Amino acid sequence: MRHAAIVVTVALLAWEARAAPEAARTPAAPPLALTALGFPFGCAGNGARAACRCSALVPKDAGWSWAETPAPPYWTAAVRRGNQLAVWGIVGVNPAMQGLYATPQGDLYGPPAVSMQYLANVLAASLGDQSGVRYTAEPVTLGAYRYRFFESRAVRGVVFYRLWSAAAGPYLDGQGYIENMYFALAPRAEWDARWREITSVAMSVGCAAQVMASSGSDAARESKQAASDANHILGTEYVHDDSCANFLVGNANWIENGPAGPGYYKTIGTDYQKLTAGRCD
Repeated sequence: MRHAAIVVTVALLAWEARAAPEAARTPAAPPLALTALGFPFGCAGNGARAACRCSALVPKDAGWSWAETPAPPYWTAAVRRGNQLAVWGIVGVNPAMQGLYATPQGDLYGPPAVSMQYLANVLAASLGDQSGVRYTAEPVTLGAYRYRFFESRAVRGVVFYRLWSAAAGPYLDGQGYIENMYFALAPRAEWDARWREITSVAMSVGCAAQVMASSGSDAARESKQAASDANHILGTEYVHDDSCANFLVGNANWIENGPAGPGYYKTIGTDYQKLTAGRCD
């Protein structure tokens, strides 16, 4: 009997060894399928109404749709699901204009932190909260972009942004400047569970609009740069399949022992198709 027990134990261990690689192929969650929202109307502001066409990548069948821009002409595109708001905006700021307007409108033309706080207030008000926005942390640099969290009584949010001097080159204190910004906002009760998704949606917005002539950059290129930089805190990245369908993935989607090696996969029946890094636009 003892000999039989040993044989059974060895057989079980051998079966587990064979089964483990197949089990390792199953991720904790499937890749999040994305769909492109085509922008149905011209962008607001910056003299680009006729030429500016936008698109955004949003989770498929998850209720996202284009929304009216909360404060034209500062915004170019806004995507909304309920009271969750993802916005891309470009603002050219001339500090000499600040004294021509009463507070709070004059804050738009203040230093970047003041200007973006004003715009965050506009967005929070569009969600029904006029209590006032305050920053909850200092800005953090991620590659070419920075980000900063903020909150009001009923809303929490984050802004990812990049600055240029209006003349040319990087931003310098006291000079005119351009802000390229991605805002994500949600009710406080929804923020912790949804802020990464909302932020990813905001930074997926790409438009046929030039951010700054002297920089040679356009909005679509900035969208990809911002998303790449933000991956460090979002823990997500874009991948696509052979038919150019896009997915958003993270650690929970990684398959270490996939049939074509480690990577992200989607399943088609019982087959696994390895996904390629990056967005397919």
